[in-house]
Amino acid sequence: MEEITLDFNAVKKEATDLERKAAELPAEVRNRIPEITNDEDLGRANKALAYIKSVRQSVEDYFDPLVIATRKAWKMALGKKQDVERPLDEAESFVKGSIKAYSLKLAREREEAEDKEKKRLAEIARMAEERVQEAIKAEEAGDKERADEILQEAVVQVEEETKAAPIITQAPKMEAAIMRDHWVWREVDPILVPREFLMLDRVKITTLVTRMKGQAVIPGIEVFNDPIVSHRGERR
Repeated sequence: MEEITLDFNAVKKEATDLERKAAELPAEVRNRIPEITNDEDLGRANKALAYIKSVRQSVEDYFDPLVIATRKAWKMALGKKQDVERPLDEAESFVKGSIKAYSLKLAREREEAEDKEKKRLAEIARMAEERVQEAIKAEEAGDKERADEILQEAVVQVEEETKAAPIITQAPKMEAAIMRDHWVWREVDPILVPREFLMLDRVKITTLVTRMKGQAVIPGIEVFNDPIVSHRGERR
């Protein structure tokens, strides 16, 4: 890999003069041209623009090579870092995917078991209620002994059914990872999306206005001219 070095102490020293010139300009132009009221003021303003342009060119001539070199070094370092991290990302993605799949599988099994247990308990309650009604009818018929037998049988049956409750698997304990909620969304029907969640296509609007200028007509959009002062030959 090509080695790229920058002497930032030298950069700072050589940039001082440019920095001073640039820092002094705002106050200087306000003092010399507080307001344009005649052609003489306009002439001074034009000269000020030309001087600002020359200082800006000096800044660009000095700093652009440094910016390019720094950007190149950054891109090279970033590329190397990404190369090293790529297999780590692949391994991490695989492990996290496996953990997620297993955890979701256990969660589904746990939900199914809990639902099944709720139904089983509801059935036990229904059965117990039926036996209680049988006992009430027996007692109303004068057979209290049979009523007591029915209730006793119901108690024993409920106890046995309760003891037979299945073991519901708990959520797995994770050491190096955690499962946390991550709510996301996806588009289902864009026509039904409320207006407050929509966003203007600013690129499309700007393209149309730039091309059509004052003839551009877009409902809900005001098209107007906002002139910009620039140096001759300048494209910004």
